Amino acid sequence: MHLLAAAALALALPVQTPAVSVAPLHFALGKLTVKGTYAKASDKRVNAALRAPIDARAKEYAANLSGSRATAYVDTTVKLNGPRYASVRYDMTIHSKVLWHPTWTRARTVTVDLRSGRALRGTDLFAPGVSMRKLTKLFTSSQPCFADIHLKRADLNGPGLQFALTGARLEVAVDGPYFSTATACGQQTIKIPYSKLPGFRLHP
Repeated sequence: MHLLAAAALALALPVQTPAVSVAPLHFALGKLTVKGTYAKASDKRVNAALRAPIDARAKEYAANLSGSRATAYVDTTVKLNGPRYASVRYDMTIHSKVLWHPTWTRARTVTVDLRSGRALRGTDLFAPGVSMRKLTKLFTSSQPCFADIHLKRADLNGPGLQFALTGARLEVAVDGPYFSTATACGQQTIKIPYSKLPGFRLHP
């Protein structure tokens, strides 16, 4: 898979391009265009940051297929399209006799600072002294399944929490089973207005 600079301020994701050249995996991809100001960052760096979740997931699939064939699909949603940040959510689907468990289809997100070309970590979003107790309540209180989750600051950078910026709110995809809840809890997306987030550092 390659993300190419399609215009001065655009990145385009080609259709039907393998994410990694490792047989027997085939990745079918939709089209993605992200616009923003990234004059200080190279196209290559921004492209790599935006596609990193897909490349990483594809390598995980390929490493666990045990020689079995599979087809994986990605539904791409641009949550924030510049001017400072690009935030994208990738929803995964895989048809495989080996990787059948729902944890293999968890959504992944990425937010890239278009000025630096750097992908933001969860800890970049919140001030160092933010109350994790308050964040835990915001991220889990709407889902009874998540009642026993107690987040630590390190969890902000882990796979159990996937963050996406939008124009008005933060979307947090919480993977319940990652935090030892019942498998049926699955991955739930919580939407929180920026004004209600303690210690939020960005201005999308």
